[in-house]
Amino acid sequence: MRGVALKRLILLSLLACSACASGGPTSDQLAAQDDATCQGYGESPGTDSYQQCMEQLQLDHFQDADDPRKLMYPELQDNPLQ
Repeated sequence: MRGVALKRLILLSLLACSACASGGPTSDQLAAQDDATCQGYGESPGTDSYQQCMEQLQLDHFQDADDPRKLMYPELQDNPLQ
């Protein structure tokens, strides 16, 4: 029983390490980058133009094959507007 628990712990540790090593930005990091980009364009949070900017950047991310959100939301891969 103790050996099984130890094997599970090692497996979980390896999975956690591989996830950390992927090097891709998290969804929160992408959102922060998008926010900075839109504000850099002069858009103010809470305005329609800011929302449109954020939505366009999100669509751009979904078109990027390396976007981790595609793994979380596979239904958006083919048609991000649905």
